[in-house]
Amino acid sequence: MNTKFSGKTGQTLEISLDSRIASVFWDSALAHPGKPVTFTVQTQFVRDQSDIRFTFRDGGGSTVGKSQGRIVQGMHRQTFLVPADIEGPLSFEVELPDHGLSARSAVLRVETPPRITEAKILSATEDTVPELLDDGMEYRIQAKVANIPPRRHVVWTLCEQDEKGRVHRVQKGRCTVQNGVAEAKFRLDFGPRSAGIPSAEEAQRLQMTYRNPMVYATVGCLGVEADAPSIAIRQKMVLRFWSRENFAGPFEGKSIPITAPDGAAATETIPQDGVVVVEVSIPGIYTVDLTDVAELI
Repeated sequence: MNTKFSGKTGQTLEISLDSRIASVFWDSALAHPGKPVTFTVQTQFVRDQSDIRFTFRDGGGSTVGKSQGRIVQGMHRQTFLVPADIEGPLSFEVELPDHGLSARSAVLRVETPPRITEAKILSATEDTVPELLDDGMEYRIQAKVANIPPRRHVVWTLCEQDEKGRVHRVQKGRCTVQNGVAEAKFRLDFGPRSAGIPSAEEAQRLQMTYRNPMVYATVGCLGVEADAPSIAIRQKMVLRFWSRENFAGPFEGKSIPITAPDGAAATETIPQDGVVVVEVSIPGIYTVDLTDVAELI
């Protein structure tokens, strides 16, 4: 604003500044029936605590609500509950009666929110929920969906929840949607996450109990989510036997007795690739008897 100075030394100069509504906007690009939406009004040269009034209208111009408030530090922010039965878009008119000012907001799209139900983790080839998940194996995440807007993605997230209730994201991706079903294939990449597992002595001292890691899947779109039930990950102990001359070399066919912490014993045979995988069903110390291969080590 360009104001020419016309005062004199020793005199008070009064300058009038015109009040105005600087901007009126919705804080989001989309609203859902029956859900709150926030909007903001910014002003210039408007007295603090000035009255501000709002009239909300649907796409046909019908009034669907009114509210009021006061200007604080040149602005006002408020939340409006979108009527559950609204038809078409939503807009609002703002009025500052003490200043003779008014303005109208842009039109806000109102769409029925997505609906996501029956999220679950399935095996890769069958519509069954596995009892345990194996790291490195393929699985599917599936959910029933409806009201997915065009060009909007349905995403899935695989999370781990530890013993203290903390949630850690493991994997994430997009689902394909067909005939009301969102689905995605993924290969479990849990990896080595045993750093936080306490030793037997520490667990006893802290009165902690060990459990297999648990993961669950979340399927979501535009803030609407559905959680699949948690499934434990099968824990494994891997023993590798190899020689420089020949991978696995003379170890192939040798017997490896293994005793679990509860005394249960089993005997594993070293395969051609030299990799012995043993399921770890309970925590503790597993004893591996290397008598049959002692002379080869």
